[in-house]
Amino acid sequence: MDEEEKKAGEPRVRTPIRKSEAPAPSQAPEAIRKKEMITYIVAGSLGTLLLALMIAAIVVGAIGLSASPDAGEAPVHYEDGRAGYYDKEMLRIEEEGTPSGTIGLSFLEKTGYYRIDELVPPEGTTAFIAPRFEYRSGSLARVAVVGDGEPLLEETSSLREIYFEAPLAEISDFAFQDAPVHSVHLTEGRLGNGLSIGDGAFKNSSLAEIEMPDALISIGSEAFLGCASLLEMSLPVGIEEIGSSAFSGSGLTTISYEGTRAAWGLVKKASDWAEGSSITEVACTDGILEI
Repeated sequence: MDEEEKKAGEPRVRTPIRKSEAPAPSQAPEAIRKKEMITYIVAGSLGTLLLALMIAAIVVGAIGLSASPDAGEAPVHYEDGRAGYYDKEMLRIEEEGTPSGTIGLSFLEKTGYYRIDELVPPEGTTAFIAPRFEYRSGSLARVAVVGDGEPLLEETSSLREIYFEAPLAEISDFAFQDAPVHSVHLTEGRLGNGLSIGDGAFKNSSLAEIEMPDALISIGSEAFLGCASLLEMSLPVGIEEIGSSAFSGSGLTTISYEGTRAAWGLVKKASDWAEGSSITEVACTDGILEI
């Protein structure tokens, strides 16, 4: 008997199939539908997230444009027939085609603010408006700082009244020192952390009236020193600090404060903040404090 005949006569041995090796049964239609639904939901969520990221990028770009203008873009001003155009670092305010003044602007890259570092009113002008500026794209230019540590006006200037239409962050040291201006109006509104008036900002000027905004947070040393014509001043409840000899030689005898006596006690004041002045009291909302 040959080998093939022997194998044919032997019983066949069946190798058992382990459970883990058994072929998986076909998935039911319901399971397939659930799996597809999960896939659609995940894909939809990823699409929504991608769209949100694209919108955020557009918004951030728009904000960046308002703070950092593109090359060639510069602030302009159009209001009540008065137009301004930017020429290098000087903004000329035009009215009916006739120059009505010049404002020198510098862009501060670190903060994204513009600084007014020169005011040249037209000859014979007694009132001057420093307007709000915007880029040609329509976004507002943040003209936040007035002065660069040097006086803005000549003592012989005819300017007597200044209106700042845009909220400010700072009136720099000595910005209006020795200026002949009588009245300064500061727009309500807060830019950054609030408005600071620098050291000697109005020192020995002819200032007789100043309209303080609620955003005022600090007054520097000798800010109003020698302002003999300044007879009244009202400080907002948000004032946080007053420097040394801030009102020395001014015409003030009383400070009006729009907060309580307790709140005035929390204001950080130099020990000699009223030294050299005639201030004898602070009129608070709940009574008088004697100095």
